[in-house]
Amino acid sequence: MLTAVIAVIAALDPVLTRYDRQDVIEPFALCAGLLTLHAAWGLRDRRALTYVSVTGLLAGLALLTNEITVFLVAVPPLFALLERNGRLIRRSLAAFGIAVAFLALFLVWAAELGLAGSFANVQTAILQRLLGLVQITGLNVPGVSLVSAAGRSVGHYSSSYIVLLAGFAAMLWCWGRRNTTRGNFLTAWLTASHGAAAYIVAVGTLNEQFFVCLLPASIVGSVLVADALVVTRARRAARAVVAAGCAAVVGLSAAGWVSNYAGVGDGVVLATRFIATTLPACAAVNVSGDPDKYSYLQPERSYTYFSVGAAALAEGVHYFLLSPVDAVERDGDMSPALARWISGSGRRLALFPSQVYGTVQLWYVPASPYDPVADVTDITGGVFVNTAGSRCGGYTVTDGPGGLFYSAYHARGGKELLGDPLSRPGSGPGGRLQFFDGMVLAVSRPGSPAAGALPIVAMLAEDSPAAYRRASLPPVRPQASAATRRGWLTNPAIRRAYLAGNSLTDHSYAAAVRRYGEPLGPPVAVSGAWIRQAFADAVLEVPRRGGSVRTVAVTPVALAARVLHIPARALVPQPPPPLPCSDTSVPGPPEPTSAEPFALTLGAALFLYGAAVDVLAVRRARRPW
Repeated sequence: MLTAVIAVIAALDPVLTRYDRQDVIEPFALCAGLLTLHAAWGLRDRRALTYVSVTGLLAGLALLTNEITVFLVAVPPLFALLERNGRLIRRSLAAFGIAVAFLALFLVWAAELGLAGSFANVQTAILQRLLGLVQITGLNVPGVSLVSAAGRSVGHYSSSYIVLLAGFAAMLWCWGRRNTTRGNFLTAWLTASHGAAAYIVAVGTLNEQFFVCLLPASIVGSVLVADALVVTRARRAARAVVAAGCAAVVGLSAAGWVSNYAGVGDGVVLATRFIATTLPACAAVNVSGDPDKYSYLQPERSYTYFSVGAAALAEGVHYFLLSPVDAVERDGDMSPALARWISGSGRRLALFPSQVYGTVQLWYVPASPYDPVADVTDITGGVFVNTAGSRCGGYTVTDGPGGLFYSAYHARGGKELLGDPLSRPGSGPGGRLQFFDGMVLAVSRPGSPAAGALPIVAMLAEDSPAAYRRASLPPVRPQASAATRRGWLTNPAIRRAYLAGNSLTDHSYAAAVRRYGEPLGPPVAVSGAWIRQAFADAVLEVPRRGGSVRTVAVTPVALAARVLHIPARALVPQPPPPLPCSDTSVPGPPEPTSAEPFALTLGAALFLYGAAVDVLAVRRARRPW
């Protein structure tokens, strides 16, 4: 009956079912750890060679599986100390030493791959995390409130919390009395588990999956101590209380199981399927939390992991995955600040249910073509500007032998004023051209790479006046005198942008004419919200209520009216440059990842271990009585 009760509670425990039904390492680690305890208990009265060889081997396999099982492997030595059994203490310490020796096979494997230095660095980092010096995961990450996170998780793990508290009470009950050998083993198991739990919460890096190896002691201890209370009290009231408590825990776990697994909850899978079938194959998506849970399901997709939204936009990434739990726990790249930025700046495209992550949401965050930092990546000789989707393509604006287009683009206000590039440089009427939303730059003088502005506005107004009017562009007066043109600079914002912030002088006016061409008409109100003024090379506009000045997108109008020509290949978007590294370290050479050397090393170690045990057994058998 006790075995059945323990099995039912364990089978429904939310922590165990959450991690042990996944394709992760915890189930096998827990199995190896519990087999070690089973061997240590069952072989405690057998010959020293049998105890040490079997328990040491199982403990070594447990540590190789997951080092967190050290808190289970430490139970036999602690039990021997509680028994005050010198012979058992020596045996258990010998088995523990064998386990540590097996763990050293990882170092041998790293040396075989030429990665001994990397192995030492990783192990040092793990030790620092265990000591609490570095905290990069779990609920102890700086900025994450352990109290609030624990309160939020009560709904998921309420019965696990109850079992942990009952196990802690069972540990105190065991320490408060003299125990049999069985009681001492249970006391050692409970002490090691709750000591580890207290340590990783208070000092180390708390991860929920660590409790997979710590909960079984509480489950067994609470049930066995409850049975002891029933036996010692021998009263119906005690039996009723214990039965009601077990039933409550089982019922609460069962209700949580139904809540977690009865409905649709595979939000990550559904989100990746939606992305695969809805978004272009080239579209990059910024993940929520760690990128692995998405990239494993869709390795061909470009997933990024920017922790700052503006940095992602700067690289042309516009799709974002958002999970509320990741934001609360600051998992990976996600934080409350990034979550607020995504929801405040973007548009939600899809939402999928997930018991683990709250929900998995896909958002799109747009960016204005006049945003000076969005979609702009610095490259050699200039910039790459993403213009198609989420890192699906764009155009380079650079200085080179074919033309100083980046210098001309930058001198005229860059993306903030001229908007996105619409083409690569290509041959067209007037020389070598590159199109932008609000201007056309041209290299027209033979032998000189300097680029100037093409009078596209004047050309459009003259060659296609109907298209000019349909685009709501301001009227032009081509016959006005030079003095009249200077007098048209009446709007303060447009005049300031036109003159590059300088006062109106002959020198500043001449420089402005070289940048944007002569004024073609006065500023006029257009569509009620904007004030626009036409110049020979561009049309400048400003909101009527104030704001930044920018150019009107006249180049697409001129292309549609066939006023401009450029080879079709120049209009084909270019692929974006590679994303920068996520850290400041210089990428090293590719590291070998073959498991074959480890398998051979482990096989050789097991063979030698078995041979040594066999030799010792033969020698022991030949000893005279």
